[in-house]
Amino acid sequence: MFDFGDDGFWDLETEDFALIGGLIGYAEEECEERMRLERELEAEEAKEETEEPPSSCCSISDEPPDGFFESLLEEDDEEPYP
Repeated sequence: MFDFGDDGFWDLETEDFALIGGLIGYAEEECEERMRLERELEAEEAKEETEEPPSSCCSISDEPPDGFFESLLEEDDEEPYP
């Protein structure tokens, strides 16, 4: 693997360059992935800050319509089962 030659410098073989290149490539991919995730989080936060709450004219009323409960309590003259 990493051996020092007679001149004091590393004597690298082809396999050593392949390993080093693979490690550098992996580190670059991890860095790019982290940067992409950070950009996505920032975009989501910016989107949440700019979103407006729904307007009151379109909201659903908490009150039931008039006569709702009375219609539930009314008894039918018809029998439910024959």
